[in-house]
Amino acid sequence: MRLVTLGVGAQNSPRYAPAGLLVAHGGVRVMIDGGPRAVAPARLDAWLVTDLRGELIAAIRRLAEARGLVPYAGPFSARGVRITPRKVVHTSHPTWGYRIEVPGLTVVWAPEFYEFPRWARGADLMFAEAAAWNRPIRFAGGVGGHLDVQAVARAARRHGVRRLVFAHIGRPTLRALDRGLRPAVGEFATDRQAFVPGRRRCQASPGDQREGGRAHRAFHAPQPPISAQPSAHRVAGSVPPLVRPGMGRAIEPRGPESIRVAVGRTEMTTQTFYRTVARTGHQEDRTIVQRATAAVFHALRDRLTPNEADQVFAQLPEPLKRIWGEGEEAEREPIKMNREEFCERVLRDAGLPSKREARWMILAVFAALKEQISPGEARDVMAQLPKDLKELWDEAQAEV
Repeated sequence: MRLVTLGVGAQNSPRYAPAGLLVAHGGVRVMIDGGPRAVAPARLDAWLVTDLRGELIAAIRRLAEARGLVPYAGPFSARGVRITPRKVVHTSHPTWGYRIEVPGLTVVWAPEFYEFPRWARGADLMFAEAAAWNRPIRFAGGVGGHLDVQAVARAARRHGVRRLVFAHIGRPTLRALDRGLRPAVGEFATDRQAFVPGRRRCQASPGDQREGGRAHRAFHAPQPPISAQPSAHRVAGSVPPLVRPGMGRAIEPRGPESIRVAVGRTEMTTQTFYRTVARTGHQEDRTIVQRATAAVFHALRDRLTPNEADQVFAQLPEPLKRIWGEGEEAEREPIKMNREEFCERVLRDAGLPSKREARWMILAVFAALKEQISPGEARDVMAQLPKDLKELWDEAQAEV
């Protein structure tokens, strides 16, 4: 499942577009909330909202109508995606959040609430309220309001939320962040940031699992609850914990570069990956090896569909995930490239001296990547390449 925060701002935010989420999985695309400057550019199957009387509902209706849709607060279910509305305490009229479920994974979208929603218990990923910083905002007449970031973080820990992302960011919170303050747990999303949540470990026997008719291997161990994550520090000018600027995805650091990831035929670390590239490409300069790896990763990722790129991403160690995700657009189409164009891009991006050297490094990175991912995933990647690139992918073999 791929999730994109098209906006993360509270009402009249001076910095962000209105809070909105795009849910994409198995060909299904559903928009939740959003508004002006926070709209998915391509087709949508449905447009859900959390507040039918919210300030932006008129604008959302106009935007949805232009796409042949009527926004509504209610359930959605199609092709393995189930989205269920759940009530939240926020204001005097009914408002909702949503549980978004695919097999083995639960995500919560609850951008506004005054009381933490108990139905978010155990969520793998929660997008939550962040309008207030260290004390709640209470509406006139005592009819609700916004829970503060500190209280949301404490409640998420108590309710066993595995990953907390603040995605409705108000002015009090912006001021606190600008002063270098951070909550003990959780991270802050940005506009048009893509998330690819890790799946729970599959309980079936090892081997290829099926999702949407495509083979992949389940490699992610369960994430620790946020109570096990290290507390954030107060560091002036630092970025929110666990968010890496300039990346298409938010990455969860899980340890040193020596972290091991089980793959179909072997067990690799990031250092092993680089050594395989160096050995196969007959390249002793580590800087060139790293530049070439990044250049090939980005060219291959952009040549694949986003769903296929996400499958490769899921099978990489964390440091290589960060490289794979650098600079990826949240919404993109595959870039058509033949072998000549692919080589020219790698030659340019890696700063290599010749096309011959670029070809050698492409073969070396392809070979290491084929050792890293499962055989089924390697076949899926090859299936999306044009004939001349297929030949290059097939030719690549790691040297022992």
